[in-house]
Amino acid sequence: MRRGILSLCLPALFLAAVLVPAVGQDSGDKATQALEAQTQSDAESAFFGDDSSMSETQAADKPSGLDQFLKSDQGARWSGSLKTDMGWNGGWVGGDQWSGLFDSSQNWRDGFTGDFEGKINLDARPAKEYRVKFALKTAWPFQSEVPGLPTSTGAPTTTEVPNLKLWELFADVNIKDAVFVRIGKQVSSWGLLGSAYSPSDVIALSPKDVTDLAAEREGPLALKVSVPANALNANFTGIILARDDYFVSEQTWRELGYAVKGEVLVKYTEIGLGAFYQSSTAPKLIGTLTSGLGYLDLPFVRDVNVFSESALSWGSDKNEGSGTSPMGGFISLDKPDSGLYYLGTLGARYSNSDLNYTISLEYFYNGLGSNEGDYARRAYTTLLSGQPLYGRTMTIGDALSPGMHNLTALLTLTDIAGGKFGSLTIWQQNLSDRSGWIREKLNYDPWNYVSFYAGVDVIYGGVGTEFPILNIDQSSGLSRRLSFFAGTTMGTGSF
Repeated sequence: MRRGILSLCLPALFLAAVLVPAVGQDSGDKATQALEAQTQSDAESAFFGDDSSMSETQAADKPSGLDQFLKSDQGARWSGSLKTDMGWNGGWVGGDQWSGLFDSSQNWRDGFTGDFEGKINLDARPAKEYRVKFALKTAWPFQSEVPGLPTSTGAPTTTEVPNLKLWELFADVNIKDAVFVRIGKQVSSWGLLGSAYSPSDVIALSPKDVTDLAAEREGPLALKVSVPANALNANFTGIILARDDYFVSEQTWRELGYAVKGEVLVKYTEIGLGAFYQSSTAPKLIGTLTSGLGYLDLPFVRDVNVFSESALSWGSDKNEGSGTSPMGGFISLDKPDSGLYYLGTLGARYSNSDLNYTISLEYFYNGLGSNEGDYARRAYTTLLSGQPLYGRTMTIGDALSPGMHNLTALLTLTDIAGGKFGSLTIWQQNLSDRSGWIREKLNYDPWNYVSFYAGVDVIYGGVGTEFPILNIDQSSGLSRRLSFFAGTTMGTGSF
């Protein structure tokens, strides 16, 4: 498996190309030089507001980030959201070849899909310098079974527990409008909001969903301190965090996670640099960059936003497999040797407000990935077996993102035919094993809180490559190569 850090030159050259002209550019027309922020770029606003929000930042007009926090006391306010989704999906499954794919008597599979979940929040701000937020989430099925105490004969039992999750519970404290503290379980992420990959995100507990990049991601129990430097258009943040497994056994301060990050806005370019340390994981240096190209004074780039994320890791958090067992899995699992491993993205996004479309393209170099064409098959075979190899067990984190070179493209169309129609096109490609996924989804919104959708998914790649494995049909063991879906959402919204 080949490793390297040669791709470090990509963000460095990109930074020089974007930042140097941005620093030397005089102030121009704000309307054409607006920087569309991919990240929660105003750190204080993201710190105390909704981490999933996306705002537009303009040169020389950077908001203070304290507006929401410094509102007068407003007592307690209830809010929430409800999501419903009912649909059908069906399609053909097949092996490496498409021959016989359309034999419905042999290879057709269909089913019902359903999603019903809700969230409720209590947001209380009794004073300007103090705020408390509490949020719970639930979803269908509303009861789940967990192992219970064995009977007197030793027979196993199960117990039904409510499907209820504590999503947020934290307090904000404002110390003389200069230091801002948040303590408790909090939604948090350090990656760029519009990015399909987040190698720089060392905080969030849940992975990104490429079909909904603005979705909230679960965060840990943490103590977060933010210190703005408004004169420098900068912000500095420090976090001490404890993930859920921290409380499984007795731990010390050494097992906590420690993260620091600084962000600065220079004209139309925002740069973030940070570091993360935890004794049980590999130390990391992280960086983010996002910039508008309005300062180039070229009509075709006025609405272009470029972005990049980087992570430089000393060692790896992933187990690396080698060899092929008779069952198709790995022969051994090992931690890669200590050394520098680089993960980075480089992307661009273009938005056209006249034609109501947005297109983005993003490349991801995964220095912990593999160029081997069947690595994904061996990884998932080992994962599903659950068998330890020389004292190590494959985890889902070890198996995800197996490719070294990856690409994602998104095309979003909105406000078609008076706003009643829209579409989303997704293309993801593992360039290392040549597998990929294409989705075309159409939406129709005839009334408020009622919408309909339909679409098609196409999966390609050889047997054992990433995306066919991720779309295995459980009943046949073959990949769902071509499938269709349709459904409706009713009552989905926030209150």
